[in-house]
Amino acid sequence: MSPPPPAVATARRLARRCLGAAARARVGVVLGLVASAGACVRAPDVFVVDRRTALEAEAAGRFADLEARLERDALAPEPMPLSRAALERAGLRAAAPEDAISRFSAALRTDADRCDVLLQRRCVGEGHDGLLRATPKPCQGAVDDAEVVQLVERHNRARQQLWAWLERKAPQAAPATLRAAWRQRQLERVICGGWVEMQPGEWREKACP
Repeated sequence: MSPPPPAVATARRLARRCLGAAARARVGVVLGLVASAGACVRAPDVFVVDRRTALEAEAAGRFADLEARLERDALAPEPMPLSRAALERAGLRAAAPEDAISRFSAALRTDADRCDVLLQRRCVGEGHDGLLRATPKPCQGAVDDAEVVQLVERHNRARQQLWAWLERKAPQAAPATLRAAWRQRQLERVICGGWVEMQPGEWREKACP
């Protein structure tokens, strides 16, 4: 085969050069696009969970809130129920429910309330001399003798202080007269059915109106 003419060979070389430049231009454009896109595209964040989610824990039979509440309830202090037989074996006497209620009610009363109850039960009485007296002999029902004595002492101490104040306010009056007048008013305030010494050694209940 005879070689092509010089003009044809020159045309072919020029065509190959143009095709090579175009290919290189296309490659450069692609590389430029890739480089520019790399500044905006990044790999997504990866989060590693080292414990179960709440749904997985419940699905596996683990309820953290319920377990914590049950644990708190188990640690809460509360009285332990004991039978009467258990108390008796321990050497303790189980009080009747009405006795416990009576003690609770008594704890809520004032000294004046307790005094009224004891006056009606004849455990204390309004003495003829204006002082309270402990009267255990006619007393109806069980009482704490020590508490009764302390109550009587508190009342009598308050009364004696009041009499001393009255004497200072009215020095011209005889102390016996002041006490008699005070006692007359005090008898009006005594609760109905209270135990009162009308005359020395003569005790009876205050008549109800």
